[in-house]
Amino acid sequence: MGDDTVVQRVIEALAEADGVDPLELDRPLYEAIETDALEALAEHDGEWALQFTVDGHVVAVDGGDEVTVEVA
Repeated sequence: MGDDTVVQRVIEALAEADGVDPLELDRPLYEAIETDALEALAEHDGEWALQFTVDGHVVAVDGGDEVTVEVA
């Protein structure tokens, strides 16, 4: 995944799901979740997973750097 942060990957996945540029999303990700907490979680080694809903999408992130977005 290169040097992208987990927050950047979530934003890009949401934009792809909506078929828009990341700058054209309906609202900033930080209005839906605590992005600093997501980044802190991503820094931990070991297995973890987080799922949350943003603007009608279910976002799943895991410790293996996988981000998936599905329509809620």
